[in-house]
Amino acid sequence: MKNILILISILGLLSCKSSQSSTSSVMEKVVFTPIELKSGNNGGFKTKTNLVISTQEEFLKIWNQAFANYMNKETAPEVDFEKNIILLVALGEKTSGGYTIKVDNVIETKDNTVVNVLYTSPGKGCMTTESITYPFQIIQIEKPNKAILFSKKNIVFGCESE
Repeated sequence: MKNILILISILGLLSCKSSQSSTSSVMEKVVFTPIELKSGNNGGFKTKTNLVISTQEEFLKIWNQAFANYMNKETAPEVDFEKNIILLVALGEKTSGGYTIKVDNVIETKDNTVVNVLYTSPGKGCMTTESITYPFQIIQIEKPNKAILFSKKNIVFGCESE
């Protein structure tokens, strides 16, 4: 009887261990690097935009659009598109400040590379600047072998006074 209990315990531990290893192989975080001026609130993207950029020519076009409204324009960095890609996320035109967009993480699943994007906006009662903004972020990731999907999460900050 004692041997049976020991055998059941060992089998239980092995099954837990094998389920943990299969879960970790399904989802893996991908390291990403924000590019130079990684984000801003004055980009040139008038509509919500999610782009995958895979050539230096495309990147230069997007970079110039991203910084079209800036007085001091940074030079676009060189990117090794044999190994990497660029991702752009933009919120589009907003009628006030208080809005941001940020890539929270990039997860590689069994079938896809998922880019999780946080959209933040001011809640009711928040004081914001009264200027038109164009929030965006540009990141670089290692070129994946899977399809890229963008997933968004909206966050509204509460500012109501009591």
